[in-house]
Amino acid sequence: MIPESLRKRKLRLKHDARRPFYIAGVVAVCGVALIWQMFWVTKNQYRFAPFSIQSVRCEVCNGSGLISLPSEEGANRLYMCEACFGLGSHLIRRVDEYDVLCVACAGFGRIEYEYGWDWCKRCGGRGLTRRADAPPPIYQPPNPIFGDTNVESSAENSDTGDLQPSEVSDDGAF
Repeated sequence: MIPESLRKRKLRLKHDARRPFYIAGVVAVCGVALIWQMFWVTKNQYRFAPFSIQSVRCEVCNGSGLISLPSEEGANRLYMCEACFGLGSHLIRRVDEYDVLCVACAGFGRIEYEYGWDWCKRCGGRGLTRRADAPPPIYQPPNPIFGDTNVESSAENSDTGDLQPSEVSDDGAF
């Protein structure tokens, strides 16, 4: 049973003259939000492409994120994999069909150098490079980890150029 005061208040709000204006305002805001969302999604379609995200498994730790190494006592201890930071994989996002796996790091984005693991200088740690015949990408990353990720400008700025898989040494260094 609803008390009499609430019932009167409900009836008064139901027949309020300003109610249609409130409803129209909410509908207008929702309509503007839907139109803005539609434009945003069409401008950022690369984010929703189903083929765009791929996981590259770490070959150093076989996807576990841990490496078993002998300690000073002689027993094996588990250490975090330095190549994948203990994640076991590396996610890469393809912007379009012109993105191909980097031949230097095999899509992992990191290479073991003499001084330890570091970002791949060829792909900038992205794991992907652009084909030479590719048009400029629709999306430019705001701040790549290292250098330029476009094949043409990377070839101009470095001595690596377009390496073939057979030209890359076994340790992954240039």
